[in-house]
Amino acid sequence: MPIIGTRGSNLALTQARAVQAALAGSFPAISFEIKVIHTQADRLPAASLADLGGKGLFIKEIEEALLQGQIDLGVHSLKDMMVDTTPGLSILAVTAREDPRDCLVSRTGRALGDLPAGSVIGTSSLRRKLLAHHLRPDLNYVPIRGNIETRLRKVSEGVVDGTIMAMAALHRLGCGSAPSDVFDPDVFVPAAGQGSLAVEGRTADEQAARWAAVVQDSDAQIRWESERALLHRLGGGCRVPIGAHARVRDGRLFMKAVKGTDERSPLIRVEGWGTCNEPAALGLQLADAILDRERRLTAGAAAP
Repeated sequence: MPIIGTRGSNLALTQARAVQAALAGSFPAISFEIKVIHTQADRLPAASLADLGGKGLFIKEIEEALLQGQIDLGVHSLKDMMVDTTPGLSILAVTAREDPRDCLVSRTGRALGDLPAGSVIGTSSLRRKLLAHHLRPDLNYVPIRGNIETRLRKVSEGVVDGTIMAMAALHRLGCGSAPSDVFDPDVFVPAAGQGSLAVEGRTADEQAARWAAVVQDSDAQIRWESERALLHRLGGGCRVPIGAHARVRDGRLFMKAVKGTDERSPLIRVEGWGTCNEPAALGLQLADAILDRERRLTAGAAAP
């Protein structure tokens, strides 16, 4: 019986069950089981992801279970995947992208631009914090961890006045909380891979690859390869606030990217066109444009 590994949150289980249902529909004679695996990020819900080591904490134990043969497939949010793949493992499929935009859920239902000065916004994402700060520098941004339900409860209880999260998460969970503000992805650039799932397996497991192919989406794969190349060149991770949003338009690839440093520094925004045949080339091109802009800003700051 093939086993699908996932974290135990409602969102993670919902995502794994969607993959399970797709596999069951294509392979009705096979029973795919779901196994919950508790990751370090789950065991330390109050700790800072950046301090603990970043996104890898969401996937490490699932990858270990794959390598040890305890599970056959792992289902992750694609945006949580590390830039460098773990030896012996591969992303076997990238699913069709759900709504990749970020959104605000506020206690009063107000949009970001309408919140009173000093309102407290909860987010543990450096990217979301920095993008929001550049739009509303007069708000207070505080770390907030926990699953989607926990973060929404903290809003309703008044612990924070609002929280920023992925639209894809709200859609998949069918949460009753409607977003107060949905951000333009050209301005509030999403995380690389946001909205897609990654199905991971052992590189040499040909049977697992055949199963995973059922949920593979070519458009999402092209977008991810471009976004991942940019992250890789920039050394992106939980400690570096980077957004990358690629789209296929009229057979060509278009991407916007943003990189920040801190609240006192300007955001660096770039965009460009590439080909779907060589998606990584566009990501590298935009990463180099960001690095060049950073060098010029540093040189300008150092000039007498």
